[in-house]
Amino acid sequence: MSAWIVSHGHIDILVKAIVEGPAEAHNWPGVTLHWDARRSLPNDLGQELLDECIRSVAFRYTDTDADDLPGTYRPDGTPEYRIPYDYDDPGFRPTAGEIFKAVSCYAYQSCEHDEWQGSAAWRVCDDLKGYLADSLHPDSGPHGWDREQIAFRRVAGRPIADWWQFERLRGDVFQRGVAHAGSQS
Repeated sequence: MSAWIVSHGHIDILVKAIVEGPAEAHNWPGVTLHWDARRSLPNDLGQELLDECIRSVAFRYTDTDADDLPGTYRPDGTPEYRIPYDYDDPGFRPTAGEIFKAVSCYAYQSCEHDEWQGSAAWRVCDDLKGYLADSLHPDSGPHGWDREQIAFRRVAGRPIADWWQFERLRGDVFQRGVAHAGSQS
């Protein structure tokens, strides 16, 4: 397994996600449950996440000098992770999918040391993944899939934004042959 220290930009996406949630979120509580008040500022939150990732990669590469760990480097050769973190708003709210991938990548890079699981960063990542699932529009997908819903989704060719419309639309779509396509599975 190889590991690298994520960029400040990657941390920016995580901080934005923790504070504001995904673009699709209708109700976002903020995922600051595992940080105390002195760490609630974006710079402090980001530095804490960055420090956890540095700790992990340094643990993984014990034979590597602190200035030579794998990660992002500035054009002048300075390791970005050696520069204090300074939040730079990405200028957009990432989607739930983008956040999920960013959290997954961060967790993969930060899990190398023995204290990762149970750390504040681990708890926030875990909470963030849970909030992502809960924050999406309640009709962004069926809770349980059946053959009719699978056939409907297959013919639609794209995610159905409002599954409550499934009931209204399925009669029309099934008249065009979805029922036959779904019964062949």
